[in-house]
Amino acid sequence: MKIISTLFFLVFAAVAMGDDLVDDGGRVYPNFKVTEKTVLGVHFTYNHGVGYMDFRMMKEADRKKYGYDPVKEREYIEKKQREREVQEQQRRVEVRKIIKEKRAAELKRRQAAQLAAQAAKKERRQLILLVSVFLGTFGLAMIFWRRSASPVPGQTAAR
Repeated sequence: MKIISTLFFLVFAAVAMGDDLVDDGGRVYPNFKVTEKTVLGVHFTYNHGVGYMDFRMMKEADRKKYGYDPVKEREYIEKKQREREVQEQQRRVEVRKIIKEKRAAELKRRQAAQLAAQAAKKERRQLILLVSVFLGTFGLAMIFWRRSASPVPGQTAAR
């Protein structure tokens, strides 16, 4: 019975304790336990916290142990690259659309400013014409008034 309980304890302790992992740079991760595996690497916990390790940072034996597949990695990277290219193309289309809209708005603003300037110029001309007509009429009236106030030729005006 003692042997069975000791054996059970050792098996349980081995399962509860994670393996130590040494990366390709020599850093040791004591009590290493994988929490999530991705195509590119693993998320893990260890005695000093949590982390992520890319399969390329592991030794070859550990890569195999944790299920590294270079074909899946290459496919995943190519898929992500295509997605980035599509997103970049969409961003370029959006930027072009925004630039086109801004140029159209600027053109519309300039046209409105030109129309306003032309209207103001026309209004100034009309005002000048009106003042000219008024002054011209006033000037003629003054001439006639002066002529009517001047003495008849041959008479002297009394002052």
